[in-house]
Parts: sequence; C-alpha cells; structure tokens
Amino acid sequence: MLSIQHEELAALHRFWLALSKDGRLPARHDFLAEHLAPWIGHISLLEVERDPLRFRFLVHGGHFTLLTGSNLTGRYLEDGLSTRYRDIVLDSYREVVETRQAVHQHYTDDTQPWRELDRLLLPLADDGVTVDRVMVGLYTLVDPPSKGGSRLLSSRN
Repeated sequence: MLSIQHEELAALHRFWLALSKDGRLPARHDFLAEHLAPWIGHISLLEVERDPLRFRFLVHGGHFTLLTGSNLTGRYLEDGLSTRYRDIVLDSYREVVETRQAVHQHYTDDTQPWRELDRLLLPLADDGVTVDRVMVGLYTLVDPPSKGGSRLLSSRN
C-alpha cells in the first residue's frame, strides 16, 4: 500500500483500489461524476497515446490550472511541464503505464509558490488490462498564491 500523507489523496487511492477487482484495472466509466465530487478540481484525466508514448489531457482540473497558469485540456502533458521537472514527471507516467500500478509522489520545492505537492497517478483501462488513461489527483500542502497574493484552492477546500 502506498504511503500517502494527504488525507483526500489517500481517500482517492482507496476508492480506486475498491474499483480494482480480480487484478483488473478500473475503467473510466467506473468513476461516476457524483462519486468524484470530493476531488473535483484536484483531478485531471489524461489519455494514453502509443507509438510514441504520450499523454494528452482530457480534463485539466482547476487546481492544476492554478499551478500551471493555463488550462491544458486537449494539450500534451509535456506542454505544461517546466524543464526542471519534465523527466521526473514523464518517468512517473511511463511507470504507471508499464507497471499498471498507482504511483504517488511528494515534492518539496521552496522556490515554488506551492512549496509542497502530493500527486497520485492512477492507471485506468477500458479492457481492465491495457492502460489507456491516467487519472491524476493533485494537492498542494501549502496554498498556492495567486498573482495578486491572495490564497487560492487549498487541500482543505
């Protein structure tokens, strides 16, 4: 079991585990909108493309948009990554596809407004086997400030 310190992210992981039956991955259609309500804004959904392996945002959650400064819906993952984190982030997505396992990462970076960030990548498969989407939960452990200096979405909202 993953060691996830953020309560809401740990709950999302438990929900995903409950939908993973008999070694099969849950499919996108297993997640009804009303079931995802506790995590709305903190979830993104990416489509897995192959040859070459790439990830395209189907949904870019509001919290993600606040952190990146733009809505990446319809764009590729690498379009929204800083060079500083590009390889680490892309490697984690590749790991999810290759292992078919959830991946949790915790980042600490005092140079960023968010300071600490928890991210959970969850593989989804319409056929239960081949990862075709990745659901991502993301929470900052310190509120990201807006350009005007006010506090925005937090892990407590």
